[in-house]
Amino acid sequence: MPLFHIPSLFLATALLFFIMPMVTYLVLNGRRQRVVTLWCGGDLLLGLSMTLFALRGLAPEWATFPLAHFLMCLGVMMRIQALRRDLGRPLPLILMAAVPSLYLLGFEGIRLGLRDDLLRMQFHNAAFVVLFSWLAAVGWRIAQQEQSRAARWIAGVYLLLAVSFLNTLIGLSLGRVTPVLMDPSAARILIMLAGILSAVVANLGYVGLAFERSRRQAIQADQEYRAIIATSLDGFFLCDRDGRFLDVNQAYCDLIGYRREELLTMGVADIDAADADGGGDAERGRRWAIEPACFETRQRRKDGRLLEVEASTQVLPFDPGRIVAFIRDISARKRAEAEIKALAFYDPLTHLPNRRLLDDRLGQVRAAAHRSGCHGGLLLLDLDNFKPLNDAYGHAAGDLLLIEVARRLTLTVRAADTAARLGGDEFVLLIGDLSAEEAEAARYVGRIAEQVRRRLSAPYRLTITRPGHPDTLIEHRCTASLGVTLFNGMDGVAEDIFRQADLAMYQAKANGRDQARFYAVPGALSPVPK
Repeated sequence: MPLFHIPSLFLATALLFFIMPMVTYLVLNGRRQRVVTLWCGGDLLLGLSMTLFALRGLAPEWATFPLAHFLMCLGVMMRIQALRRDLGRPLPLILMAAVPSLYLLGFEGIRLGLRDDLLRMQFHNAAFVVLFSWLAAVGWRIAQQEQSRAARWIAGVYLLLAVSFLNTLIGLSLGRVTPVLMDPSAARILIMLAGILSAVVANLGYVGLAFERSRRQAIQADQEYRAIIATSLDGFFLCDRDGRFLDVNQAYCDLIGYRREELLTMGVADIDAADADGGGDAERGRRWAIEPACFETRQRRKDGRLLEVEASTQVLPFDPGRIVAFIRDISARKRAEAEIKALAFYDPLTHLPNRRLLDDRLGQVRAAAHRSGCHGGLLLLDLDNFKPLNDAYGHAAGDLLLIEVARRLTLTVRAADTAARLGGDEFVLLIGDLSAEEAEAARYVGRIAEQVRRRLSAPYRLTITRPGHPDTLIEHRCTASLGVTLFNGMDGVAEDIFRQADLAMYQAKANGRDQARFYAVPGALSPVPK
């Protein structure tokens, strides 16, 4: 009794050709699905052909001869196509169909036409020497191109299969092997064992090849990521949901003043200063991880200096527990914006609000007065005898006086009130949230006006600096004429309020200056109530 039963070997080989591709498909599910399907489908066809070979003599002849050989050839071609697709050079579909068809025509032509079993088996083995050599060559090309150990195993096992078919072809030609498929000769057993080995090794190699590619892609992606963040001019960091730093680039280290090793032991809450006046560290760390956003915030450098930064954050779609952030220093832009705002809304000499900002504040006070029923007050003042100081000592001396007047006015009013400069030597005080009773509101504004008058009439000690002359310390006395008016939310338009205060102020000048006059009713001027 022979050691090996050939039909049993065929069935064992078929079983492996059914099991291994299914395992491969499950492991590689979702990875290059079309190529994996080709690879696994080729093995299934080989398994089906092995089953039909094992049933030779039991199943119809058309199934065990033409169909079995066609499926075997097509299965090998599908494997070749799968590897060539991996190379990016797929075979034309017409060639995929032509090779099995031509093989079947040749095989069946010899079997049915010439009825020469030896020639038929020689043709069969020669065809599969070529096909498996082709398969081994494509695998070796992938191995060389990708430096893949797994692809070398694929190439090696298919080369072994090609050699086993070549050995059988030589044995047939020399008469050492009979042209009977079920003959348990050493050459035929070698083919069967090589087939069993290929079913296992080729599939394991293909899975290994897929994982090698994934690992290379991950390494390449990491290298690209490192290159991008290393060359980025913006700061970059990667953090988790709790705000702990996982990675930073050198630009961010330079920006924030910490070394990379220090930052990786810290969290966003340690440097985020946007809400340092309220909220805990955990809250400040987590607010970066809520959702993709672009916002402005402040961060504290290692030296304690605050930076104005623009942050752009994004939750990684493949790892929701991680957040990337790009940080750009906008301190210079913020300073420029502040300067522009100062030029637009503040007097450059005294740094008091100008007429544009005063109009906005007046609108807010009037709206508040309309809601609450309270009054507001506006004091317009003009310095008396300001021109002689300019004439005597120059505009620099006048500027010093205006700066001191602004300082004294700011000290007089509440933080919620507004001291503004209209231009020249004209200033305005805007007072809100006064009593709903007009008389009481008038008395309060009157006291403010008297305080302003007394403060501004106090002596001014000015240090005059002129080119080519030593510094001169002078004492200058200056008074102010004030016009006062009350308003509530229902009173006319803003210009009416300014006009009323202006009329009252010129009445104060006409009556001898250094005094305040009150615009009481339309067309009537009176002293400020005491």
